[in-house]
Amino acid sequence: MVNKVIQAHQWSDRVIREVERRDWKVRGNVLKKTVKIVVTPNVQKEVRKHFNCLYLEGAELEDQGEDGTVLTHWEKRLFENEAMTGTHTQNPVYSRITLALMQDTGWYAPNYAMAQELKWGKNLGCDFAFKSCKDWIDSRRSRGESIHPYCDKVKKDPLETECTDSRDSVALCNLVEYPKELHPIFQNFDYIPGVPSSEIGKYGGSVSLADYCPYIQEFTWKSNNIVVRGSQCQFPENMPQPEKNFALEYYGPGSKCFNHNKEMWEERTCQQVRQWQ
Repeated sequence: MVNKVIQAHQWSDRVIREVERRDWKVRGNVLKKTVKIVVTPNVQKEVRKHFNCLYLEGAELEDQGEDGTVLTHWEKRLFENEAMTGTHTQNPVYSRITLALMQDTGWYAPNYAMAQELKWGKNLGCDFAFKSCKDWIDSRRSRGESIHPYCDKVKKDPLETECTDSRDSVALCNLVEYPKELHPIFQNFDYIPGVPSSEIGKYGGSVSLADYCPYIQEFTWKSNNIVVRGSQCQFPENMPQPEKNFALEYYGPGSKCFNHNKEMWEERTCQQVRQWQ
């Protein structure tokens, strides 16, 4: 049977099931959010293992974007750099979850030894998999814990860098200001350091497919719109030029990223004061 709305064959509820999340916290409200989830046996097994959530129904599908993105990729908020999410952001990997979907079609016999590790969301539990990023941020803040992999530093000059949880890369929080308020379901903060409460509705992550949830993201340095180097620690080609290596960084095999302190570093000369973090 063809679903005329999406112009595709209608799936069985043994493949994709519609599920309602009843306690979806957003700024100033709690909503209901309907999601579509792949519930085939191997996908369900792998996604439960990945998040360490034994009653997760399956793997959530993307609910935003145009034809070719919505319902045809994994949900960006939950599977960030999995290669089968709807947009490339950083370090794409083909995880066991994608291989499990291939196996469940009956057309493939994947070699799971070739799967790449998906670190995003790994072992973060049912709260991460079931709830909004605002819920995750608020609950972690209330316990005095890190809100990673999400973040609340507004992207601005001078850049305030930090480390990915794996310490494999220097990273930035992709929280930005939009020209107007986001749709209420995408407003994920009651409080952002340094932002007036009247303006908070304009702030969200730069990746819309991730429900505007801001998160720590690898990046590239550019000069005249040309990529100069990346931020992954293991690659020697990411070393700054000696005359610009103000923080005495070293990139190469075995290198890791470390946070220093909450204060900006300063380099002072007679002509200028340079800051970075």
